[in-house]
Amino acid sequence: MPSPVVNMPVGYGRCSQVFSVAGTSKTPVVTYGFVDDPAETPNTIAQSRNAEWLAQFVPASLASTWALKETNVTIHRAGGQFVGSYAVLSQGAAGFNAMSMAVSAILRKFTAVGGRRGRGRCYLPAGYLGELSVDPAGVIDPALVTATANRWSAIIAAMTGSSEDMVLLHAAIPPAVGGAPTVVLAGTCENMAATQRRRQR
Repeated sequence: MPSPVVNMPVGYGRCSQVFSVAGTSKTPVVTYGFVDDPAETPNTIAQSRNAEWLAQFVPASLASTWALKETNVTIHRAGGQFVGSYAVLSQGAAGFNAMSMAVSAILRKFTAVGGRRGRGRCYLPAGYLGELSVDPAGVIDPALVTATANRWSAIIAAMTGSSEDMVLLHAAIPPAVGGAPTVVLAGTCENMAATQRRRQR
């Protein structure tokens, strides 16, 4: 179940794409903010976000030992924060061996605002990275980088100009909010894999 988001003003939401991996209870997550469409129910928005993800990051690009488990949203509307979920397992179909769960690709988010505050990132789970697609130095195969960047850009483009633009939710010290979120206009994928030690604990 999505948790409250302290830095999210009214009129915005956070989407969490949750993955499952065979042999472990860990659930890697991809998150991003978006503009709320008050005409839609939270569950409908979650289903739309799930469909858009799968339209680009298709099961054929995800290792068969992985699955997109569910898509959850938390939305701040008048009266409080509301949650929605779409929990239909979408199993990966790729035959490669995925990298360790501690490894991920970095998806970048760019806005019209300059400086550090005007850009963000999220982590694409290891289920999309085959062991043979990352060399010993951590460099991801250029063809996979291009394909991943195109998929991520397509998701951003589909949301841009719609009633649910992707946004950066700016951090703040609770209980204050972090100011008006910034619309994401473009994205890319880093060519170096990232590692996160906490994923191995």
